[in-house]
Amino acid sequence: MTSEPRTDAFVAFDHVQKSYDGVSLVVKDLNLSIGKGEFLTMLGPSGSGKSTMLNMMGALDQPTSGEVVIDGHTLSSLDDDGRTRIRRDSIGFIFQFFNLLPSLSAAQNVALPLHLRHWSRAKAD
Repeated sequence: MTSEPRTDAFVAFDHVQKSYDGVSLVVKDLNLSIGKGEFLTMLGPSGSGKSTMLNMMGALDQPTSGEVVIDGHTLSSLDDDGRTRIRRDSIGFIFQFFNLLPSLSAAQNVALPLHLRHWSRAKAD
């Protein structure tokens, strides 16, 4: 993507790059804007950066350069507690290999962040 991030974007990647060990460039100059309610599908071979992008979007990993903005919050300006709040309040995803709480049903696992915010499921709709 080559366009600049929209100011109304819920998720924005602004000239994001990610390398590992300072050598392996996995994400190169990513500019992407996703509006609230929009859907995105990512396709690519293994090693093309899909999981790396999701980890940065989920505030689990930091870009080597550039900025990731979620719901108006620049992730690089947040401490660990701030990034945890973003994951709890603004972004949700289920890992490929789950990491769900085994004592809860799938629906209860998905609803857990609502419970932590003292929201009912009806309030979130």
